[in-house]
Amino acid sequence: MSLHETLLLAHISVGTVALISGIVAASTRKGGRPHRQVGRVFVIAGWGVVVTALISTAWALIGIDSFIGNDLASESDPDRVRALVRLFVGVLGGLGLLAAGDLAVGTSTIGFGVLPRVGRQALAWATTVAGVLLVAAGIWALSGVVGSLGWFGIGVGSIAIGEGWGSRDGVTTFRTLEAHIRGMLGALTAFAAAFSIFGFGRFVSFNLVEGDPLGIIPVVVVAVGGWALTRWWIGRLDSLPDTGMPNA
Repeated sequence: MSLHETLLLAHISVGTVALISGIVAASTRKGGRPHRQVGRVFVIAGWGVVVTALISTAWALIGIDSFIGNDLASESDPDRVRALVRLFVGVLGGLGLLAAGDLAVGTSTIGFGVLPRVGRQALAWATTVAGVLLVAAGIWALSGVVGSLGWFGIGVGSIAIGEGWGSRDGVTTFRTLEAHIRGMLGALTAFAAAFSIFGFGRFVSFNLVEGDPLGIIPVVVVAVGGWALTRWWIGRLDSLPDTGMPNA
């Protein structure tokens, strides 16, 4: 097994654990022991997803030929394949940074897996810079080198700019159960969106990775579903008193 295959296996493994534990945590009563225990599994697996995604991104950007491996030699247009993989893995890295930011927000309210403020600041600036680069790469891709995948780079990059710039001071504005829910479900949505890019393309006729614009449909469905679930949980908290969670 090659190093790339080992990294991919690790990423898929922790990603599967994060998806399952995240869904279970989102389905259980908040504050209960099962929710806390499964939530900790989600946080640990979630950071594993982020780390393996960012390692893959760095590897693909720095050493694309070794990242792709021997398959590159059989391609009729290797330069296009290199550009496609770089943008695709860049989008994966952007989603990883967005998920990391959401995990930082979600964990800052519960005292488990909390990043120090300087760490949250560094993450916010890294997300902002990555967003700018993704938007630029997406615009370049739309010139015809890669194609419609560029729109996804622009979309994820724009979100990354907004999220990163908005949290650049490293301070969570609302340290309440609402912030916890927003952060955790935001991370879960990012993981599910990344899975939809890989997974749904194997079962349906349209594939975002191959440049089919209809491939954005599964991602949009996941994003809307995550937003709706977040709003639903927040709506259930409206009648509860303030939790009085302290600022960090």
